Amino acid sequence: VAGVSMANVPLQNDARAPAIGYVRADDMFFRRGSFDTSFNYGYMGAGIAIKGDAQYFCEQPDLLATNPQYAWQSGIYKWMEYQPYEFASTAHKQVLKGNFGGTINILNGPLECPSSMNISEKHFQMVRDRVREVCRVGSSLGVMLELNSCENPYERDCQTCDGIEEIYYSCQQDGSCPDCIGWGENLASTAPTITPAIIKPPTFEEWGKYWGPSSQTGTRNGATSSYSSPVWYTMTSLVVVMSAYLME
Repeated sequence: VAGVSMANVPLQNDARAPAIGYVRADDMFFRRGSFDTSFNYGYMGAGIAIKGDAQYFCEQPDLLATNPQYAWQSGIYKWMEYQPYEFASTAHKQVLKGNFGGTINILNGPLECPSSMNISEKHFQMVRDRVREVCRVGSSLGVMLELNSCENPYERDCQTCDGIEEIYYSCQQDGSCPDCIGWGENLASTAPTITPAIIKPPTFEEWGKYWGPSSQTGTRNGATSSYSSPVWYTMTSLVVVMSAYLME
């Protein structure tokens, strides 16, 4: 990225590391912060958003690992504002649509989409872990998200992650994501490729009955709440998706 440079680090030339041009590890742009800020352009964007200075974190990258305030601020920036130049969307916009695959494509792009062992074994496993976590948390909260959801595939805001459906089904077959198998038990729709009907959350009284010793599966259907269903569904969807990233 033009205008973004690493911190000025003295060259190291001693018996232990004779290579000229040695750069200390904590001055490189690897993953830091609450939400994996990485690459020089990621540090530049965080610097502009947080400090109004593109060079601030480029020159002091380890601040995102050593300063809790900057660590969390950089995570909020990446989730709410980070927008790759070829996309017209953010991870937050995608989760408001209930689109899990779109968040992966926005945040990690070609490293994880397509999700394939031919691309990267490490990132392939990371996507599998995210799918497992989304199933686990979504099942617990009674929320089902689309793996890939696009109303108009020709719009730049339409983001998908190739290969994620294959991972979803294969991990159920090999037993690595057992929560995905029972994800739809308490929901009106039973597949992640179908937009689910929104189920009203229970009241506090009904919640206690549901989770009590004598509760029965499916009693949350028909429950009412002072919160509107779309608001509740959006909030829980956000919790479900973010859990898949924060667990790394």
